[in-house]
Amino acid sequence: MLGWGTIPAGCKHAIVVPIHKHGKPRKELGSYRPISLTSHLGKVYERVIKNRLEYHCESKKVFPVCQAGFRRGRGVTDHLVKLGEHVGRALGRRKVLLTCFFDISRAYDQVWHAKLLQKLDKIGISGNMYNYIRSFLSDRSMQVRWKGATSTTKGVSMGVPQGSVIAPLLFNIMVHDVDTAVKGKVVLTMYADDLAIWTDTHIRRLHTNSSCVKHSMKLFQEAVDGVVHFMQVNGFALSSQKTVFVPFHTNTSQNTEVHIRVNGQSIFASKEVKYLGVHFTRWGRTNQQVAHNARNASRALNVIKVLAICSALGEHPQDPRERGAGPGALTPVVRTGSHAPPFENGPRPSHRHTGARSATGPRAAAVRAAVPGVQRGRAPPVPSPHPKSLAVCDQREGWSLLRAAARPVYTCPLAAHL
Repeated sequence: MLGWGTIPAGCKHAIVVPIHKHGKPRKELGSYRPISLTSHLGKVYERVIKNRLEYHCESKKVFPVCQAGFRRGRGVTDHLVKLGEHVGRALGRRKVLLTCFFDISRAYDQVWHAKLLQKLDKIGISGNMYNYIRSFLSDRSMQVRWKGATSTTKGVSMGVPQGSVIAPLLFNIMVHDVDTAVKGKVVLTMYADDLAIWTDTHIRRLHTNSSCVKHSMKLFQEAVDGVVHFMQVNGFALSSQKTVFVPFHTNTSQNTEVHIRVNGQSIFASKEVKYLGVHFTRWGRTNQQVAHNARNASRALNVIKVLAICSALGEHPQDPRERGAGPGALTPVVRTGSHAPPFENGPRPSHRHTGARSATGPRAAAVRAAVPGVQRGRAPPVPSPHPKSLAVCDQREGWSLLRAAARPVYTCPLAAHL
């Protein structure tokens, strides 16, 4: 295939499996992510082409600095630290930082094949590699599989299959010149389909009747229009519902009635935004992000407590998956965007216990007798160098898991290694 620059028809067919997005309503079609299952042999050749194409793009410096998604040595931390530095500097100087966060609607499904091939030729891709990518994009077909049923075969004339090896790199090439959308002192960052722009201003308060505010908002609106125009030229559409406009400032009592316009719709100022997994508030406070991390740590801690208690009871499960205590239960707590922004201007969260529900009955008594430190109305002791850091966790979920694990008693094999 590499020597001829063509792909067999079997490698162009995909089985699309809808994957539900966490926190989205299951009855809405937009709450599912279409993941394409393609040929294993085709993925092997995609890996070879992807490595060669990635080396060409990185050596020729095709991608701008503002693009950090799906690149070696780059990640979400680059953009989060950069945004945190600008927000902290603006708040320290008591200035207003205007920011806007965009989301490309169905980014992978809207990739324009003709425009992508044109950009591949522009960056110097030719020969068999160019023919391979053109064959990869043309004459594709798909079927949707849902609850054991498979739909009829449909042709695909645009987009790149989510789940393929080379799709993220092709999307990066499609938007590699996104830095040309803004001019002046406007900062632009992009990670996959998440795009953000911001700019420093010399204003201290936002009043719609101020000439300085109107001038700053006009310049920022021109930057927003530049991003919208770039996406329209390249065949993408920005979601107005997911666009968030946040002016960062220190004055918590002022009324911010300023707004921007995206696709003809007015986007008013918001008090907070979640960007790349991290919660930002317009006053620079991080208590919401700390509480979010504490909840994730509480869930993982409760699972470990249940496994330790079941191990002390000395019982063995027939199937660990029946109790939900398989290897997937111990998911890492520190995941993408789990760290707080590098600035802190707000109060720290409370470090008081919320109170545990008392466990009664013969099984609870057996648990208290088997595990040292488990008493009525008190959660098991947690050895930690900083006990107060876990004090914000609600123990009610832990006791509910304890009662569920103490019913037809099972034990996970992983508990022997804890």
